[in-house]
Amino acid sequence: MDPVEFYSVTRALRAISRADLVLLVLDVAREPSRQDARLAALAEAQGKGIVVVFNKWDLVDDPVGVKALIEEEFVRQYPFLDFVPRLYLSAVSGKGVSKVLPACTEVFQEYTRSIPTSELNRAVQEILGRVTPPDTPSGRHLKLYYAAQTGSRPPTFSLFVNNPRYRQQNYVSYLERELRRRFGFQGTPIVLEWKASY
Repeated sequence: MDPVEFYSVTRALRAISRADLVLLVLDVAREPSRQDARLAALAEAQGKGIVVVFNKWDLVDDPVGVKALIEEEFVRQYPFLDFVPRLYLSAVSGKGVSKVLPACTEVFQEYTRSIPTSELNRAVQEILGRVTPPDTPSGRHLKLYYAAQTGSRPPTFSLFVNNPRYRQQNYVSYLERELRRRFGFQGTPIVLEWKASY
């Protein structure tokens, strides 16, 4: 890595650690770099709100076709960011730039959002009623007793269960998808903390 790139990456890493919301700007005129992916993964892992911007859209001849290809490639390269809004704009022409601040405002509202405990538990019980947690290989079964939102920035939920070791990743992913479907949380990671309740 050359000194200029090293310096810019170091500055970006520091900025991410201090931020609540990260605007990830990707250049449609070039292939996404490993550094882009690294910064995106870091922002998600640190629980930051995220908005993705595809810049230099003025250089695209076939916006509909190119957008479809970009969306497909984005989901392939950044599957952990499927919940983030994606904007297409041109900083040079100004087209689409007016959408950035409203998108950031919306993501920040989701990032700081709180769900009332009764509403959350109703939703969780409905989700469990539709698809029950699978048995572990040893035949054990995860039972969820109670859920509460215990934080925001990012939204954090404590799930009180019979044994956290009985949870399986595919079911955790399903539960997260369903919570997003019901409550939104666009652009923000959500944290599920599994706690034993005896």
